[in-house]
Amino acid sequence: MDPRNVPVIDAHCHPWDVNELRSRPASRFLDRLSLTSMLVAAGPGAQEEKAVERVSRHDPIVSAATRRLAALFGCDDTRDAVNTARMMALSAGAAEYTARLWADARLFGMLVDDGFPRMKGGFNSFLSSGPGTKVFRVARADPAVERLATEAETFDALEARFRDWVRTACSEEGVVAFKSVIAYRTGLDVERWDISDARSSFRDWRAAGFPADHVCAKPVRDTLLASLLSESRLLGRPVHIHCGGGDPDVNLRHARPGLLFDLLSRHKDQAIVLVHAGWPWLEEAAYLATVFPSVYLEMSLTTPWSSLALDQRLELALGMVSYGKLLHGSDEASEPEIIWLAAHVAREAYSRVLSKAVEHDWLSEREARAASQRVLWRNCAEVHGLSLGQFPDEQDGGEEAEI
Repeated sequence: MDPRNVPVIDAHCHPWDVNELRSRPASRFLDRLSLTSMLVAAGPGAQEEKAVERVSRHDPIVSAATRRLAALFGCDDTRDAVNTARMMALSAGAAEYTARLWADARLFGMLVDDGFPRMKGGFNSFLSSGPGTKVFRVARADPAVERLATEAETFDALEARFRDWVRTACSEEGVVAFKSVIAYRTGLDVERWDISDARSSFRDWRAAGFPADHVCAKPVRDTLLASLLSESRLLGRPVHIHCGGGDPDVNLRHARPGLLFDLLSRHKDQAIVLVHAGWPWLEEAAYLATVFPSVYLEMSLTTPWSSLALDQRLELALGMVSYGKLLHGSDEASEPEIIWLAAHVAREAYSRVLSKAVEHDWLSEREARAASQRVLWRNCAEVHGLSLGQFPDEQDGGEEAEI
């Protein structure tokens, strides 16, 4: 299979300030592409910077990015040459540079989590900065919960305002999905609480100054997540749920995807996307997507940071889950080149894995081509009801296989 003509939609990434790209230290650009840097070294001190640099110089992802960017820039494949060429491209026009990346990666759209980082000018400042491709907004629910909680006198008032926020986000702000990071707050072991428990918990949470601990706020946050799921179902919007590993402040004991089983059982008719496919517990997340027809896996962190293990992880996902339920994503949260790199390496890896499926007679050639379209863009477009105009593959005369 030739992967080069398959377009891509990135189902999970984060915003950035195009103008700030030029102000970041050019010499540390490649260091910022490592997963260690993205997850651990936000605002690092001198000691952490040295550790990140040491890791990046021995990281397959950074090595692959260096050579691929050198080919894009037409320069030597050394760190200094790539850093210099990249800074020159940014200086000539940051928006033009990112547009060049998207064209090279055949990126037709991206779903952007508006909750991190917080943009100085708000999310609209990112939309107006010229990212060069279609941008679709995913609204993070947790900041809204925390903001509205400080304005409400009772849990009932909080829940009413939260439901209003969900409806307004869809009707006035063009939100195509919502996201919960409850794994960072009170855990994925989401319980069903009596309303009296939620009301009492809110009073305790309010009196304590709204701490984010696992005990005090849990009935409130669990109940509001259920409200988000039910309201989103009525509005026809999927809900993205972070599961698995993340920043160092995530509590891994409460972040395993298997903990979501009871919640998913209670919301079988709501489209739910498991962000990061439960990384590093891919098998657990894949099982959930197999058991529950409306559960989808977004594959970021696996792509691109599995590096040498990428084929094995994608083969596992495709082997356990229908290819109509996998979504490509990058989880870019540091540099936009990660979106570009993830698109290229994922497309190539899916091509290798799907070619193996054809070789072993699991799929026909036509079905394998359809699978590559599905996981790289079509599933995301359909689940989120994205408006893309002409389907990207139709521009190349592509045709999806009927199975």
